[in-house]
Amino acid sequence: MIAAVGLDSFDTSFAGCTTHLASLITHKAVEEGLSLVDYPWLIRLNPAVPWKTRGNGAVALLFSIESRRDLEKLSELLHRAAKLYSANPSSKEAYVLLLLEEATTLRDYFTVRPRCLERLYLRAVHEALPLRLAQECIEEAGNRAIAAYGVDSRGILGALAALGAVLDDFTFELITYRKIDRWTFERRIDELSVIEYDLRTRPLTFMNYDYLEKRVLIHPHGYDPVLYGVRGEEPGILLKALDIIDAGEEYSHWILFRTNQATNAHLRRKRVSETRPYDNPVLVGYVSSVQRIPGGHVITELCDDTGCIDVAFYRETGVLKRIALRLPRGSQIEVGGQVKPHRGGITLNAEYLRVYEPGLTADKGCPTEELRYCGYYTPPLSSFHHLMLPPGRHPVGKSVTPPSTPIMSDDVYL
Repeated sequence: MIAAVGLDSFDTSFAGCTTHLASLITHKAVEEGLSLVDYPWLIRLNPAVPWKTRGNGAVALLFSIESRRDLEKLSELLHRAAKLYSANPSSKEAYVLLLLEEATTLRDYFTVRPRCLERLYLRAVHEALPLRLAQECIEEAGNRAIAAYGVDSRGILGALAALGAVLDDFTFELITYRKIDRWTFERRIDELSVIEYDLRTRPLTFMNYDYLEKRVLIHPHGYDPVLYGVRGEEPGILLKALDIIDAGEEYSHWILFRTNQATNAHLRRKRVSETRPYDNPVLVGYVSSVQRIPGGHVITELCDDTGCIDVAFYRETGVLKRIALRLPRGSQIEVGGQVKPHRGGITLNAEYLRVYEPGLTADKGCPTEELRYCGYYTPPLSSFHHLMLPPGRHPVGKSVTPPSTPIMSDDVYL
């Protein structure tokens, strides 16, 4: 039997981190004799929603359960760990969901899990959802679903969505964590060692260093347990970071996640009339107007045969803003990004720009054939969020197979 654990909303503005709790649960469960049937899943959800904390990530852990005692042991561990971890007064309402499936392999789990989980994930990664959808999915799962800890909060949506993740394309992330007495100290990761790692492992790794901005991209900047995280196509190439990167301090432990990061899983092709607040659409249309606004930002009106929408290219998007400012009226473009409410309407905050007709682009107008794109532009790497597809990475269909490398370090020293 597989006991699938969904975790969400344990990240807080200070110190809390859902992946950190997941790593501690994993270590403790394995220490008590349980085993995983896959790498832990780190599932990023809709980056546009206003109630997220940092990366809006949920976690799924798939354990092999051989007896009733194993199940009781896991349930007790989850409740104890979640209660202790969310004891901080600033914590959000967190959720742990335990789903029991009559499955023995990873492939079986994908086959037998309730279909509502997949439907929920595909919507939760792209749009804002009402809580009632989570409750309906719990009802569909029936007695297979056990609320091990939590209350009726938005965390239940993330926990369910993580358990229903569709991993047609996926990457991996190795996350190392800090010893607890280092959490409030500034990180001192050696920049040259990150560049060395990037040069030695590309293109199998990505988002390590922004050469344009001269900025290390592998670590957060707040007070939390994460020391650094490296992302790539294969687990083995990520493990090399432990030998190459000089982190400036000893990590407490590390863990490998299978993840939907860097896949553009949040984007869906839509028409303007179908676009709603907090969606992540890809819109294709023509430029109706372009204007510069205070603060160095650019607003472009994009229209298709169903309507028009303002597209914001903020100063931080760099080349995107410069290209948008020089687009002639009538240019055909494709824009992907996040829709936010603005002044009684909605605005699409651009993540990338594809130009379909020649115009005043960075290379002063490139030759193109009709309806073949002239240029594809992205912001500086330091402006990317977790789900955005990095330059040079192409989405590919992959088969989700059981782990072939170590999943975590042997010991945890907090």
